[in-house]
Amino acid sequence: LLTDTGVRQGADVLRMISVYEEKVKNGELVRKVRLVADGRYHRNHGPTYAPTPSREELLILLHICAARDWDYWHVDEVRAFLNAPKQTLKKVYAKISGDGGYWEIVKAVYGLKDAARDYHDAVEDRLLNKLQFRKLELC
Repeated sequence: LLTDTGVRQGADVLRMISVYEEKVKNGELVRKVRLVADGRYHRNHGPTYAPTPSREELLILLHICAARDWDYWHVDEVRAFLNAPKQTLKKVYAKISGDGGYWEIVKAVYGLKDAARDYHDAVEDRLLNKLQFRKLELC
């Protein structure tokens, strides 16, 4: 927690927004709330490109798996971005309504422009270096 004087001049200060969600799960109403960064004001960010397969690429991959009788798994990681460290050295602070201080953002929070890239890099590092996976090279 920092005060007004502790925030470096030129650092991005983002407002945190509450996102409310209601959905029916197993016949029961579930309500959720989460904080996301207002990325419209995130100016000093790092690279933002994160590879995402197109629908066609995914269908080709599934076809290859079926043709070769391979097993495949899908993973939907809960709170995915929060499992990745923020990689850029540029400081970003959050301002939460009703709180007088500023909070330094150290994780890839939803709403940051480079959060998807940070998450992709963290997953790739985990798969290749810690779990010893290899990238599939088809061509």
